[in-house]
Amino acid sequence: MKGHPSGPQGPLQPPPHHTAEVSRDAIGRAAPAPAADAARGRSPALAVAAVCLFPLGVPAIVCGHLARRRWRKGEVTIDMVDARSIALWGMVMGAMMTAFYLFAAVLVASTLLT
Repeated sequence: MKGHPSGPQGPLQPPPHHTAEVSRDAIGRAAPAPAADAARGRSPALAVAAVCLFPLGVPAIVCGHLARRRWRKGEVTIDMVDARSIALWGMVMGAMMTAFYLFAAVLVASTLLT
């Protein structure tokens, strides 16, 4: 049958970005081999937790830092490259909320002490 995927060449092969030999990140750099933790999805969960916990401040910064560290160690796959930017946004928003809480605490303390 002409044009059928399992023609004379045999069954279709997966695209090259799904193989370990050609694993690259969004910029084109060679990505490290995925680790066992990446299969369980720990790093993306931490990145999402960083964004979800930003109203609490410090926990968002910690989760974002841990997610980015796991990305640098190579515990994430090519499908999880966006977790790095999600973790960064969680850290930034967590830092802004921490600064806001400190400013509010100083403002309330100065109001109560005068």
